[in-house]
Amino acid sequence: MTDLFEGAITMSTSSSNHPHPADPHASHAHSHAHAAPTTASANPTVMERLRDSTTDHHTAAEQHPFQKSLAMGTLPREQYVANLGQLLHVHRALESALRAAALADATDPAVKAAITRVVKDYQHQEAYLIADLKFFGVDPETVAPLAATAKFVSHVQSLAARAPIALLGMQYVLEGSNNGSKFLSKIVLRAYGLEPGDGTRYMDPYGARQREYWAAFKADMNAQTFTAEQIDQMVEAARWTFEAIEKIGGEIQAGQH
Repeated sequence: MTDLFEGAITMSTSSSNHPHPADPHASHAHSHAHAAPTTASANPTVMERLRDSTTDHHTAAEQHPFQKSLAMGTLPREQYVANLGQLLHVHRALESALRAAALADATDPAVKAAITRVVKDYQHQEAYLIADLKFFGVDPETVAPLAATAKFVSHVQSLAARAPIALLGMQYVLEGSNNGSKFLSKIVLRAYGLEPGDGTRYMDPYGARQREYWAAFKADMNAQTFTAEQIDQMVEAARWTFEAIEKIGGEIQAGQH
């Protein structure tokens, strides 16, 4: 995914941090740039918990061969395109689940309200992935999910059914990855000889509003009242997402696409 985090997981990631003012993310794909750990707060916000509890996972994702190749501009073009196809499945599953959870009568009212307040329509990236795939001559509907991607989709469905609030942990990873992806998009353009916007709409979805939107996401998350159990569920989902993105990239590099 771009740098996967407050960085960028394009599902490609670069080495940046989740942009907290002073800690830029880079990678769903991009890479969440985690800033160097600071002294732990006695009462950390949910965003601080997510950042600090996933530091190792974020670092591992950035060091994965797929992400490193992307950041160095040496990732084969066909693997970059294959990654876009897998990310389409990833985003389609998560975005669909978030929309459903925000509307379902079965969803706990407090959970429904939190998801509604945090997840905005502009965060949905499915349309950008479809546009990028079409640019490269790929029919989005013909892209089959890899084994690792199918497992991701299944996990999203499982969480949606038993702990929908955990989906925000996944969204944290993918949304944070836009920070790093923005910078990785420039590397991709140079590496493949593309013009601005060509095949990189997903990599830089917000343009000049990236910092504004990331700040809004952090503020909205921190403004919600989550239980300790819900925060643990989001942290676990975020960690799982980092690992899943690594596995997808590894499978692509292994030629199983």
